[in-house]
Amino acid sequence: MAQNLFENFPSEILDSIVELVVSEYDSYSHEFHSVSLRKRDLLRIAYSCKCLCFPSLRKLWANIFDGSFHMPALEVLLISLPRDIKQSLGIYALVPETTFMNYCQYIRSVSLETLFSNIHRWLEKHQSRGSLIYNTLEMRREVARELLRQFKTCTKPLEKLRCVGFHQNPTWIINYQLVLEPEFTQWISKITILVIRGAFNSAVLINGLARNCRNIAKFVFSFYRFDTDSFTEIMQAALELINVQHKLKCLVWNGSHAVQGDDPSPVLEILPNHAGTLTCLRFEQMDFSHIQSLENLAACDNLESLTFEGCSNITYQAVQPMDQGLQRLREIKLLECQNFDPMETFARERGILVLPPGVTFYDT
Repeated sequence: MAQNLFENFPSEILDSIVELVVSEYDSYSHEFHSVSLRKRDLLRIAYSCKCLCFPSLRKLWANIFDGSFHMPALEVLLISLPRDIKQSLGIYALVPETTFMNYCQYIRSVSLETLFSNIHRWLEKHQSRGSLIYNTLEMRREVARELLRQFKTCTKPLEKLRCVGFHQNPTWIINYQLVLEPEFTQWISKITILVIRGAFNSAVLINGLARNCRNIAKFVFSFYRFDTDSFTEIMQAALELINVQHKLKCLVWNGSHAVQGDDPSPVLEILPNHAGTLTCLRFEQMDFSHIQSLENLAACDNLESLTFEGCSNITYQAVQPMDQGLQRLREIKLLECQNFDPMETFARERGILVLPPGVTFYDT
């Protein structure tokens, strides 16, 4: 019975289950040294784990980059690479083990910054120990490329892509553009969530994503610490990316004190193009002092949630057009806004004002 039960069961998980339940279990000889009652308990637990194992692993690894992804997780992914690939990368001696399952094939959310930074730290660790001679930019990029190739073998489409970075190093920009190589464009074309945050000149990256990604339902954009020309170029690229979407439901736009980046006018101008699909809109660090009318926002008939965080200087004149629309709007959240009484008054009159605790968060 036990042999059939454990057939096609990941050995790395089986050993953990057995050692947890039966302290006298020998993980090398796979022999039980326990009373029959405990053995039966083990079999019941193992059977339950087997039933839950594959669905649980798919769930766990699908969004591993959204949680506390770290080097141990990266190492599991590297171990699961085919032997010939590990040999070609020159890392086989570092991860000679094999896994029963290819955990890479469950990945449905990727953070490029997290991936590259962990690869760099992992290679750096082995280089400092003397177990690795080289840790070059090309090597890091090749390791990332092979992992991305494995990620795209997932039978389900990639859902989320995060491009986050607070550095001016052009190397990182080149790293991020890896996903624009022809072999990956079909893979990224299916993403429904795109997050771009940081302080790196990403106009080329954003333009490339705009050409290849037309199914985005949620877009988070946050950039700062840029000179005027660079930020204008990036902002125009981001607006073009928004314009080519036909299923956009949620938009988060953050000025973050960028030079000329705190004016919401460019975003407000394109809102009517998405009036039929947009249900969630969030402005962060925006100065509304030059906005004379929010009529374009009022045109978003399907809008259900509207959030302002760290925004300032809105007028009653600007808010007035909202009285005639937004019938489906069920909440307006105001977080740490200044001189925003007109919006608060409108929300109170509608009975949809929400004042959460003053905790800043990025919905990424």
